[in-house]
Amino acid sequence: MKPSLPHNNSSLIWSAYSLPEGNRPADWQVHNIGDCHIHVGCERSGDQASLFLLTRHDELPRLLPPDCPPPSREPPRSADDRRWQRCAIGKLTEYQLLPVYPTLPLCIHLDRAVSLPPGGILQGWLFSSASAEIRVGDVPLTTVAPRTLHKTLYGNTTDGVVCHDLSSPLLDKATADDPLSGNPPAGPPDSVAHPIRIRNSSGETVVIQELCVYGSQLSIFRKQQQLFSETIQFTFGPTRIKMGVEPLSRRDHTILTLAEAKIGGEEKVLERSLEVLKALTRM
Repeated sequence: MKPSLPHNNSSLIWSAYSLPEGNRPADWQVHNIGDCHIHVGCERSGDQASLFLLTRHDELPRLLPPDCPPPSREPPRSADDRRWQRCAIGKLTEYQLLPVYPTLPLCIHLDRAVSLPPGGILQGWLFSSASAEIRVGDVPLTTVAPRTLHKTLYGNTTDGVVCHDLSSPLLDKATADDPLSGNPPAGPPDSVAHPIRIRNSSGETVVIQELCVYGSQLSIFRKQQQLFSETIQFTFGPTRIKMGVEPLSRRDHTILTLAEAKIGGEEKVLERSLEVLKALTRM
């Protein structure tokens, strides 16, 4: 379903925007999200329009050879810059900037280890980072990560899952069992707050330092200016870890759906031997 966004407001990044007018740099729209700058320009010919996009990151690649010149961090100076990505959009008059989850799962490292005894339950919040998608009508044009995402392996080289590597504080809040009973915790504009519930059914104490989150199973909602998802349930069993999603129990006019889950109603099972489970949880 196509998300319905209000027109752009100066306090909101994830909005619908009118196409910029004019060919000068001062006329172009610039979105600053995290370490990323998204430049949006427009050219018209009669009643037809072309949108052109260019993205820049503040963080330079760390693995460039010594003799390789760094990529330019300067903004484009003209509409003829070859770095622009151009897209014909016909008679459409606006575009949308939407949050989406990265394509790979997310390995989220907690800022502190959590020791959970057999039968124990922990509720709280953690954060991930959304990517920015430029969309015209129903067509996504490009997706940009506001921050440089590095890859890691959740598990070992045989049974592990390739993920994007993130870090997050773990916030203990009683409202995690009902994220609508209060406002989600605040974070940067590109952050998604996740209410979580962790259960230990393994029969042994589990020390948890990282969690694997599949964004394809989650939606993105907005309440006021903060993004958040459904409640994520993690169950640590004797030989596997399950990730499940609990739908929102209720909705009201203050909640806007910005992205819907691509895979709904499925429980993700990470099959693990006891040895791998212990390696994951640092037991």
